[in-house]
This record gives sequence, C-alpha cells and structure tokens, in this order.
Amino acid sequence: FFEKIIDFSYHYADKIIALSKGVSNDIKSRTKVKKEKIKVIYNPINIDFIEKEKKANISGKYAQMFSNKKVLKIINIGHLQNQKGQDLLIKAVSEIKGIPFYLFIVGEGEQRNNLENLIDKLGLRNKVFLLGFQRNPYKFLSNSDIFVLSSRWEGFGHVIVEAMATGTTVISTNCRSGPSEIIKNNYDGVLCRPNNVKDI
Repeated sequence: FFEKIIDFSYHYADKIIALSKGVSNDIKSRTKVKKEKIKVIYNPINIDFIEKEKKANISGKYAQMFSNKKVLKIINIGHLQNQKGQDLLIKAVSEIKGIPFYLFIVGEGEQRNNLENLIDKLGLRNKVFLLGFQRNPYKFLSNSDIFVLSSRWEGFGHVIVEAMATGTTVISTNCRSGPSEIIKNNYDGVLCRPNNVKDI
C-alpha cells in the first residue's frame, strides 16, 4: 500500500530525477508517468578529493599485503548485504588456481557472519579479508589490481566510477542497472553475468 502511494505521488511531481537510465525505465514502467518528467542525472564524484585520499599510506596489519607485488590484489567495496553479492565473489575467487591472490572486502552489514562462515567453509581464511568500514577506501582501491562489483542489482554503481577514478581495473556484473551505462565491455572494464559464480 505504501509503495502504491509513493508511485501515485510521482504524477504530482514537477520533475523526477533518476540516477541512471535503468532507474528511469523502472519508474516509467512502474508508475506510467510521462517520460518528459524524468531527467537522468548520474551521481557525481569528487575527483580532486579521490586523488588526494588515494595517496594516503596503508598502515597496520594489511600494509604488507597491499605492498606485495607478487600477489594479485582483488577488492570489493559495499555494504555486506545480499544485494552486493559478496558471497558470489568469495565463491568465485575460490575457483582461482595457480595464481596467488588476496581478496579484500571493505564494508559492514548484516551478512558479515554469513560471509565469515563461507570464508571458513571454503578454506580461504588466509586469502579473503573483511576490512569492515573504512573512512578512506580510496587508498585500498588504488593499491589493488582489480576492483570487482559482484552485485545482484544496483541503482547506478557509484563505486565503479570511484574505482575508475583511482585507475584500478574494473570487473562488474552486468546487473540492473547502471554498470552497462558506465562500462563499455572489454574497453574500459569487463562486464560479466550477474548471479553467476563461474562467469565472475
């Protein structure tokens, strides 16, 4: 009922801002509002701020891992929840053979215990690390080889743009919606099928 009221209210708005074309299409199909009312404005990023923050030193127990040039460093940033698909990513990296790697997951959320149990079950305690919330994720991004967005769905995928701004290679699920509006496949990133461990 509450969702119906929200959908109905769109018709009385002077303008509706959608943060991606996918979200715009969802609004149009769900509410039947006129497309002329909807304007897509992508979330901005502060490149100067990211440039400054990414230069900060990594200290503490992870410093040596991030400085190890012989190990592939994979990173994921996002709330630990089903939407973000970190469980899929952990299963995917468990398939990596013959390449030394670390997977760092930055973020907090309701799935932490489940992810920790999955890490233990797959014997990845020395390869996959949950870093929790980090005030400055950009220093971790810029010192990683690959950023992976493993989401089952998104509104836009803001962190993809942030990863690109640090110069880190991006792999993303081609989920609804956003990633395919940011990444041209095999040109400035790689898109893979959502909800698909093998493809990731």
